[in-house]
Amino acid sequence: MESVERFIYVVDGNKVTVKVVRTFRLCFKIGLFLDLLETFHILSFRRNLVSVSHLDKSDYHCSFGNNKVGLFQNSNVICSGF
Repeated sequence: MESVERFIYVVDGNKVTVKVVRTFRLCFKIGLFLDLLETFHILSFRRNLVSVSHLDKSDYHCSFGNNKVGLFQNSNVICSGF
């Protein structure tokens, strides 16, 4: 099977290569975790991105306002930040 290069375009128009990670476990300080499936890791980024639309399809709810963000599942707070 031939390997296919995966990439995204960043804000300055440059093409950046991404690495496919099948499952990435995102661990929260409160002891909960979130398994992100079919994940891309951007090696050149200091911090990576999580797709809000993908979280929505996985029955999570994101709330944005007052310079804060919250992630919920079944009305339970999973994490929050600024």
